[in-house]
Formats: sequence, C-alpha cells, structure tokens
Amino acid sequence: MRSAWRLYSFTAALCATLLCLHVSIAFSTPTTSPNVTFTQLTNDLEAPVAIIPDLNHPGQLLIAQNSGLILSFDPVSGDSKELIDIENLISNSSPRGLLDIATRQTKTGQEIVVAYLDPNGDLVTGRFMLSPSPTTLEDEAMSVVVKIARLSPNPSGAAIEFGPDGALYIATNDGEGSTASRAHTAQLSQSLLGKVIRIIPGAKAGYSVPSDNPFRSQQGYQPEIWALGFKSPEALSFGSASGQLFLLDSNERFHELHLVERGKNYGWDIFDGNDNVAKDCAGKDCAPTSFEAPKVAIQKVAPDSRLIGAISYRGARYPELANTI
Repeated sequence: MRSAWRLYSFTAALCATLLCLHVSIAFSTPTTSPNVTFTQLTNDLEAPVAIIPDLNHPGQLLIAQNSGLILSFDPVSGDSKELIDIENLISNSSPRGLLDIATRQTKTGQEIVVAYLDPNGDLVTGRFMLSPSPTTLEDEAMSVVVKIARLSPNPSGAAIEFGPDGALYIATNDGEGSTASRAHTAQLSQSLLGKVIRIIPGAKAGYSVPSDNPFRSQQGYQPEIWALGFKSPEALSFGSASGQLFLLDSNERFHELHLVERGKNYGWDIFDGNDNVAKDCAGKDCAPTSFEAPKVAIQKVAPDSRLIGAISYRGARYPELANTI
C-alpha cells in the first residue's frame, strides 16, 4: 500500500551561512516538541552542498561547495583551509557543479569521493586520497570511479555515501531534466540513470560490482543497480544504529523521503509522491503495489524548490529526537 509516514516538522537554512541546528521529520508523533536552536559558525561560504566529518582532523568538518571547492573547517576557531579544488572539471551553471562528497578512512589515509556534473551534464564520481597534512589537491590528483552520460541538457541531482558494508552507494538522477517527452530512464533496467547503484571503487580507478547485488545475475539488468525509480536525489544517509539507507528525492511535484531496500522500485516516473502520473508504464505493471511508497511526500511550494539534506538522529543528547530524520 502506498501510504506516507507522518510528517513532524521541517526546517531549512540559507545556503550562505553554516548553522548548527537539529530537528526535522519523525517516524511517529513525538511526545514533546524539540527546541530548534541555531548557532552561526561562519557566513563565508558559497553554495555549500555537503558537510561531513574530516576524518584526518577529529572535530573538524569537510564542507563541499557547488563551485568545486572542498574546505576543511574548524567550527571552534572558524578557520578554513582549501583541501580540494575541481573547479576546472565542472560546470558552474546551477544546478550543476559539485553535488556531494563522501569519505572513509583507509590503510593509506583518508579517501574522499566526489560526485559532480561536468560541463556536458554527465554525472562523474571521482576519488582523492589525502595524507594527514595535505596540500590543496586539484583535478589531476583525482581518479575517475564511474561516469554516467546524461540524456537531456538540464539534469540535476546526485548523492553518494559509503555503506556499513564498505561499498559505495551512488544515487543518480534520471538524466532527463524537465521534459514532457520521457525515455523512462529511471524504470529502464539497462540504464544506470534514476537508480541507486552499489559498487566497490578500484584501488586506482574504476570499480567492481559486489557479488550480492540484487540484479548481478539477472539478464537484462545492469549489475550495479541496487534499487531503481528515482528522479533527482538530493541526499543519502545510513542510520548509524540500524544501517538503514534513506534517500531524499526531488520529483516534479513532490519531495520524497524513501527507505531504500535491496532490489526495490520506488516508482518514478510512474508515480510522483503517491500520485500516478504516467501516461504509460514503460512496460511495467502500473498497479500501486508494484512500487514502494515514499515514507514522506511533501508537495513542492514552487517547481524549483528543493529539500537539500537529511540525516538520521540516533544520539542520546536529545531523546525527544530519537528515531527521527
């Protein structure tokens, strides 16, 4: 049954200022409403798209900006340092550019993976290796993990995250942008567009496909596919305790929060929110039970409005936020 979970509350911040905040979407009605507080840490940012821990420097943050700059930021002193600059590789015409970053610690140092749209609109995922005290790395230091070609001039959206299993999960846009004539890429089993793919980055470049991916041995499917049916992913997040994978997607009329599970189909472009919007089903069964419903569907206030992030809260400091996104 396609039924949305309860929406508790939503907050957003302007993208030029880094703010500490908490609160958002709850899976059940909380007993008390948390107090939302903001502490300004800096106002010297330009279109930040991701904030993650700097594993080489505990307590510091990595901040990715849409322009292609990745900064190491100290929230106590407010100081920042450029770590990576890939401005030469990307298109700076919104909503393209650097879209997301992910990181993990390896035996040889901190690995940073970037996802960006190049000047052609193709989705590129690349990786950098950082030493404990690196100089600023530029595009020649990056190795390409995977490149996925777009279909239209104006695609947008992508998100990446390392899973608890060590694999890299990449949520790809459908490559079509806004168009009345669709190729149904998110529903096509031979396309990596509009999917969550799961891969293992190679030691130097490229990738391998895990043996337990759901479609690895299924004829007619790309083996990288983990789940399908997405429009323009904005964020991926694994629950630290549960290991569950959440995805924030931006469709044409609805923002959607999904709990992504192995091998399942999340409906775009047959469904937008809980509404069947397809004139045809690209050879698929159009019955609502054929697709997984979003856990939350929020109608857009404007066509170009976007939700820009989501993380799960499993801490003890704010018990009223337990089991929230």
